[in-house]
Amino acid sequence: TVYLHAAGSLGLVLPTRLYTPAGHAEQHAGTHWWQGLLYGLVLGLLAYNASLWYYTRDRAFLYFVLTGVTGLGYFAGFDGVFYRLLPGQVLFHQQLMFLAGMLSVWATLQFGRHFLHSQRHFPRLDRLMLLLGALALVAVPLLPLLPLTGAMTATIVLSLLMVVLMLAAGWLALRQSLPLAGIFMGVFLLHLLVLSLLATAALGMFSGLFEFATGVHRVSLTLILALFSVALGERVRNSARARRQAEAELLQSRAQARARNDFLAKMSHELRTPMTGVLGMAELLEHTELSPQQRRYLSTLRY
Repeated sequence: TVYLHAAGSLGLVLPTRLYTPAGHAEQHAGTHWWQGLLYGLVLGLLAYNASLWYYTRDRAFLYFVLTGVTGLGYFAGFDGVFYRLLPGQVLFHQQLMFLAGMLSVWATLQFGRHFLHSQRHFPRLDRLMLLLGALALVAVPLLPLLPLTGAMTATIVLSLLMVVLMLAAGWLALRQSLPLAGIFMGVFLLHLLVLSLLATAALGMFSGLFEFATGVHRVSLTLILALFSVALGERVRNSARARRQAEAELLQSRAQARARNDFLAKMSHELRTPMTGVLGMAELLEHTELSPQQRRYLSTLRY
């Protein structure tokens, strides 16, 4: 039996395991296949939405891809990918993880603004979202200057504020019956639940919960991206449907205008032809012998 005491400065309760080389290789092979599956699913969703952004030029797709890339970068740092790429740079790879998390906050806020068109529908909240996004960008170059605890705290606080603003935006969108507001609200409620679970596990309130919470966090990221991919796909279909409807209405209005012009032209011809004959005969009748009463009637008729 080996008892290992690890002193740290983060104030978090994290699981620590000691492996033999063979045991570590076995554990590594047994857990990384599903991590690779999740990474593959996320990358596939991001590639799909990147292609939609290329064809539609809708910025919501661009910021969605950036949100997924930065979120994936955070988990890559958490899984030690940066450390394997740069062995020996422990502090640097932890800072990269928090940098990815902070950029994810900014990208998610931008995605929410363009997804819900918050600048048009609720401008006051949109200004708060812009302000928090600006704070996240300002914090990016400052994180390496902070101690690790400060960097972690700043990332957690801004992430929670971001989720609160997203939930407020979702609530306002639901009240205004905006398209896809229900999916938006549901996704960020799920995000808040998972973040709360992860924070509870990291603070050590329940023993043995951390690995479960991190696993749920990875699955929830994939689920969130999948749900938003469905919502964005529906957004494309709604736009195409609205465009087809506008084109159909334009064609219908043009057809109605042509029919109205044809009708007026035909009616004008049908009225002019007999009226010319009537006026001509009236003029001829005027040159005949008429009584004063007949002439008065004829003058009224011609007038």
